[in-house]
Amino acid sequence: MNYCAVHSFNREQCAKLRAEGYSSLSNLVNGRYKNIRSLLENLFNRPTTRGGQQFGDRRIKELQALSWFLTDRSRRGLSFDLDLYRQEASEYISFAEIDSEIDKEAADKPDKFKYVSWSQWEESVYIYLDSIFGKSGAPISYAIRKDLKEGTEWEDLDRKTQQIHIVPLEGFTFNIDSKRVLTLLKELCLDTEADTWFRNIKCGRAAMKALQIHYDGPDESKRRKEEARAKVKTVYFKHEGTFTFEKFVTNLYNAFQVLEKYGEPLYEEEKLRLLFNKSQNVHPEFKQEVIICRSQCATFASAVVYLKTVVARLFPDVAKP
Repeated sequence: MNYCAVHSFNREQCAKLRAEGYSSLSNLVNGRYKNIRSLLENLFNRPTTRGGQQFGDRRIKELQALSWFLTDRSRRGLSFDLDLYRQEASEYISFAEIDSEIDKEAADKPDKFKYVSWSQWEESVYIYLDSIFGKSGAPISYAIRKDLKEGTEWEDLDRKTQQIHIVPLEGFTFNIDSKRVLTLLKELCLDTEADTWFRNIKCGRAAMKALQIHYDGPDESKRRKEEARAKVKTVYFKHEGTFTFEKFVTNLYNAFQVLEKYGEPLYEEEKLRLLFNKSQNVHPEFKQEVIICRSQCATFASAVVYLKTVVARLFPDVAKP
């Protein structure tokens, strides 16, 4: 590897790195941030008579950054574009350092399976598995990934989605990660009706597929859409003391999510219309704030934030559950 073409490593430093096994760019893929520093500091502290070589702090950070860049490109199925790296080399030094310091604790484990909250439960499984990384370096949610929509351009995907969709769904690593997924599903579905649908399945991906086929099948999806429509029709915000604004907007949001999941998404204008029309608290100032919100907020999310602030100000003494 000609490190001099990337950073200003001298000839002796390049020779030493090759001697330590870094003879090509691919040798830096999956290099651990701390291990690279440890290696170069050990070489720095070793006498020259025993193969020592000086590497200052800047050189260490440059090699860490190059390793991070190459690893990231490899895990996303992208070429080693060194011209791109050279243009932003100082930024990659920061990226590598920040990434090494990120707390990679797993998200909270999902609750036990409940039929009535299938959509939320399914999402919580993906969120949890997104926070756990396998040997490939990708979140092990890749093992139960869904197909990309037809016509999706790879360059338009975010970094995590590229990582998830580049990992093969076969081989030794997949088998290990798939078993971890299966163990999780068995734990979450134990003693529930859900475990019936994958009881004899030995693959985590196949188990999740079996649950999705059953709980997202035509009959189930029809029933869930009907429930979501009924919820949208019947939910109102009238009094903070009997049915809080938080519960009201959560019910609306969950119903919107269900309809979107099953192919009947609502336009933003319709979401806003429902939010405003169903906000029927008779407090004079609240009614005035709804009018203001109509004129200022263009999305459901921004309108909810606005009105939540209003509710907290107007009804501060209402006991919260």
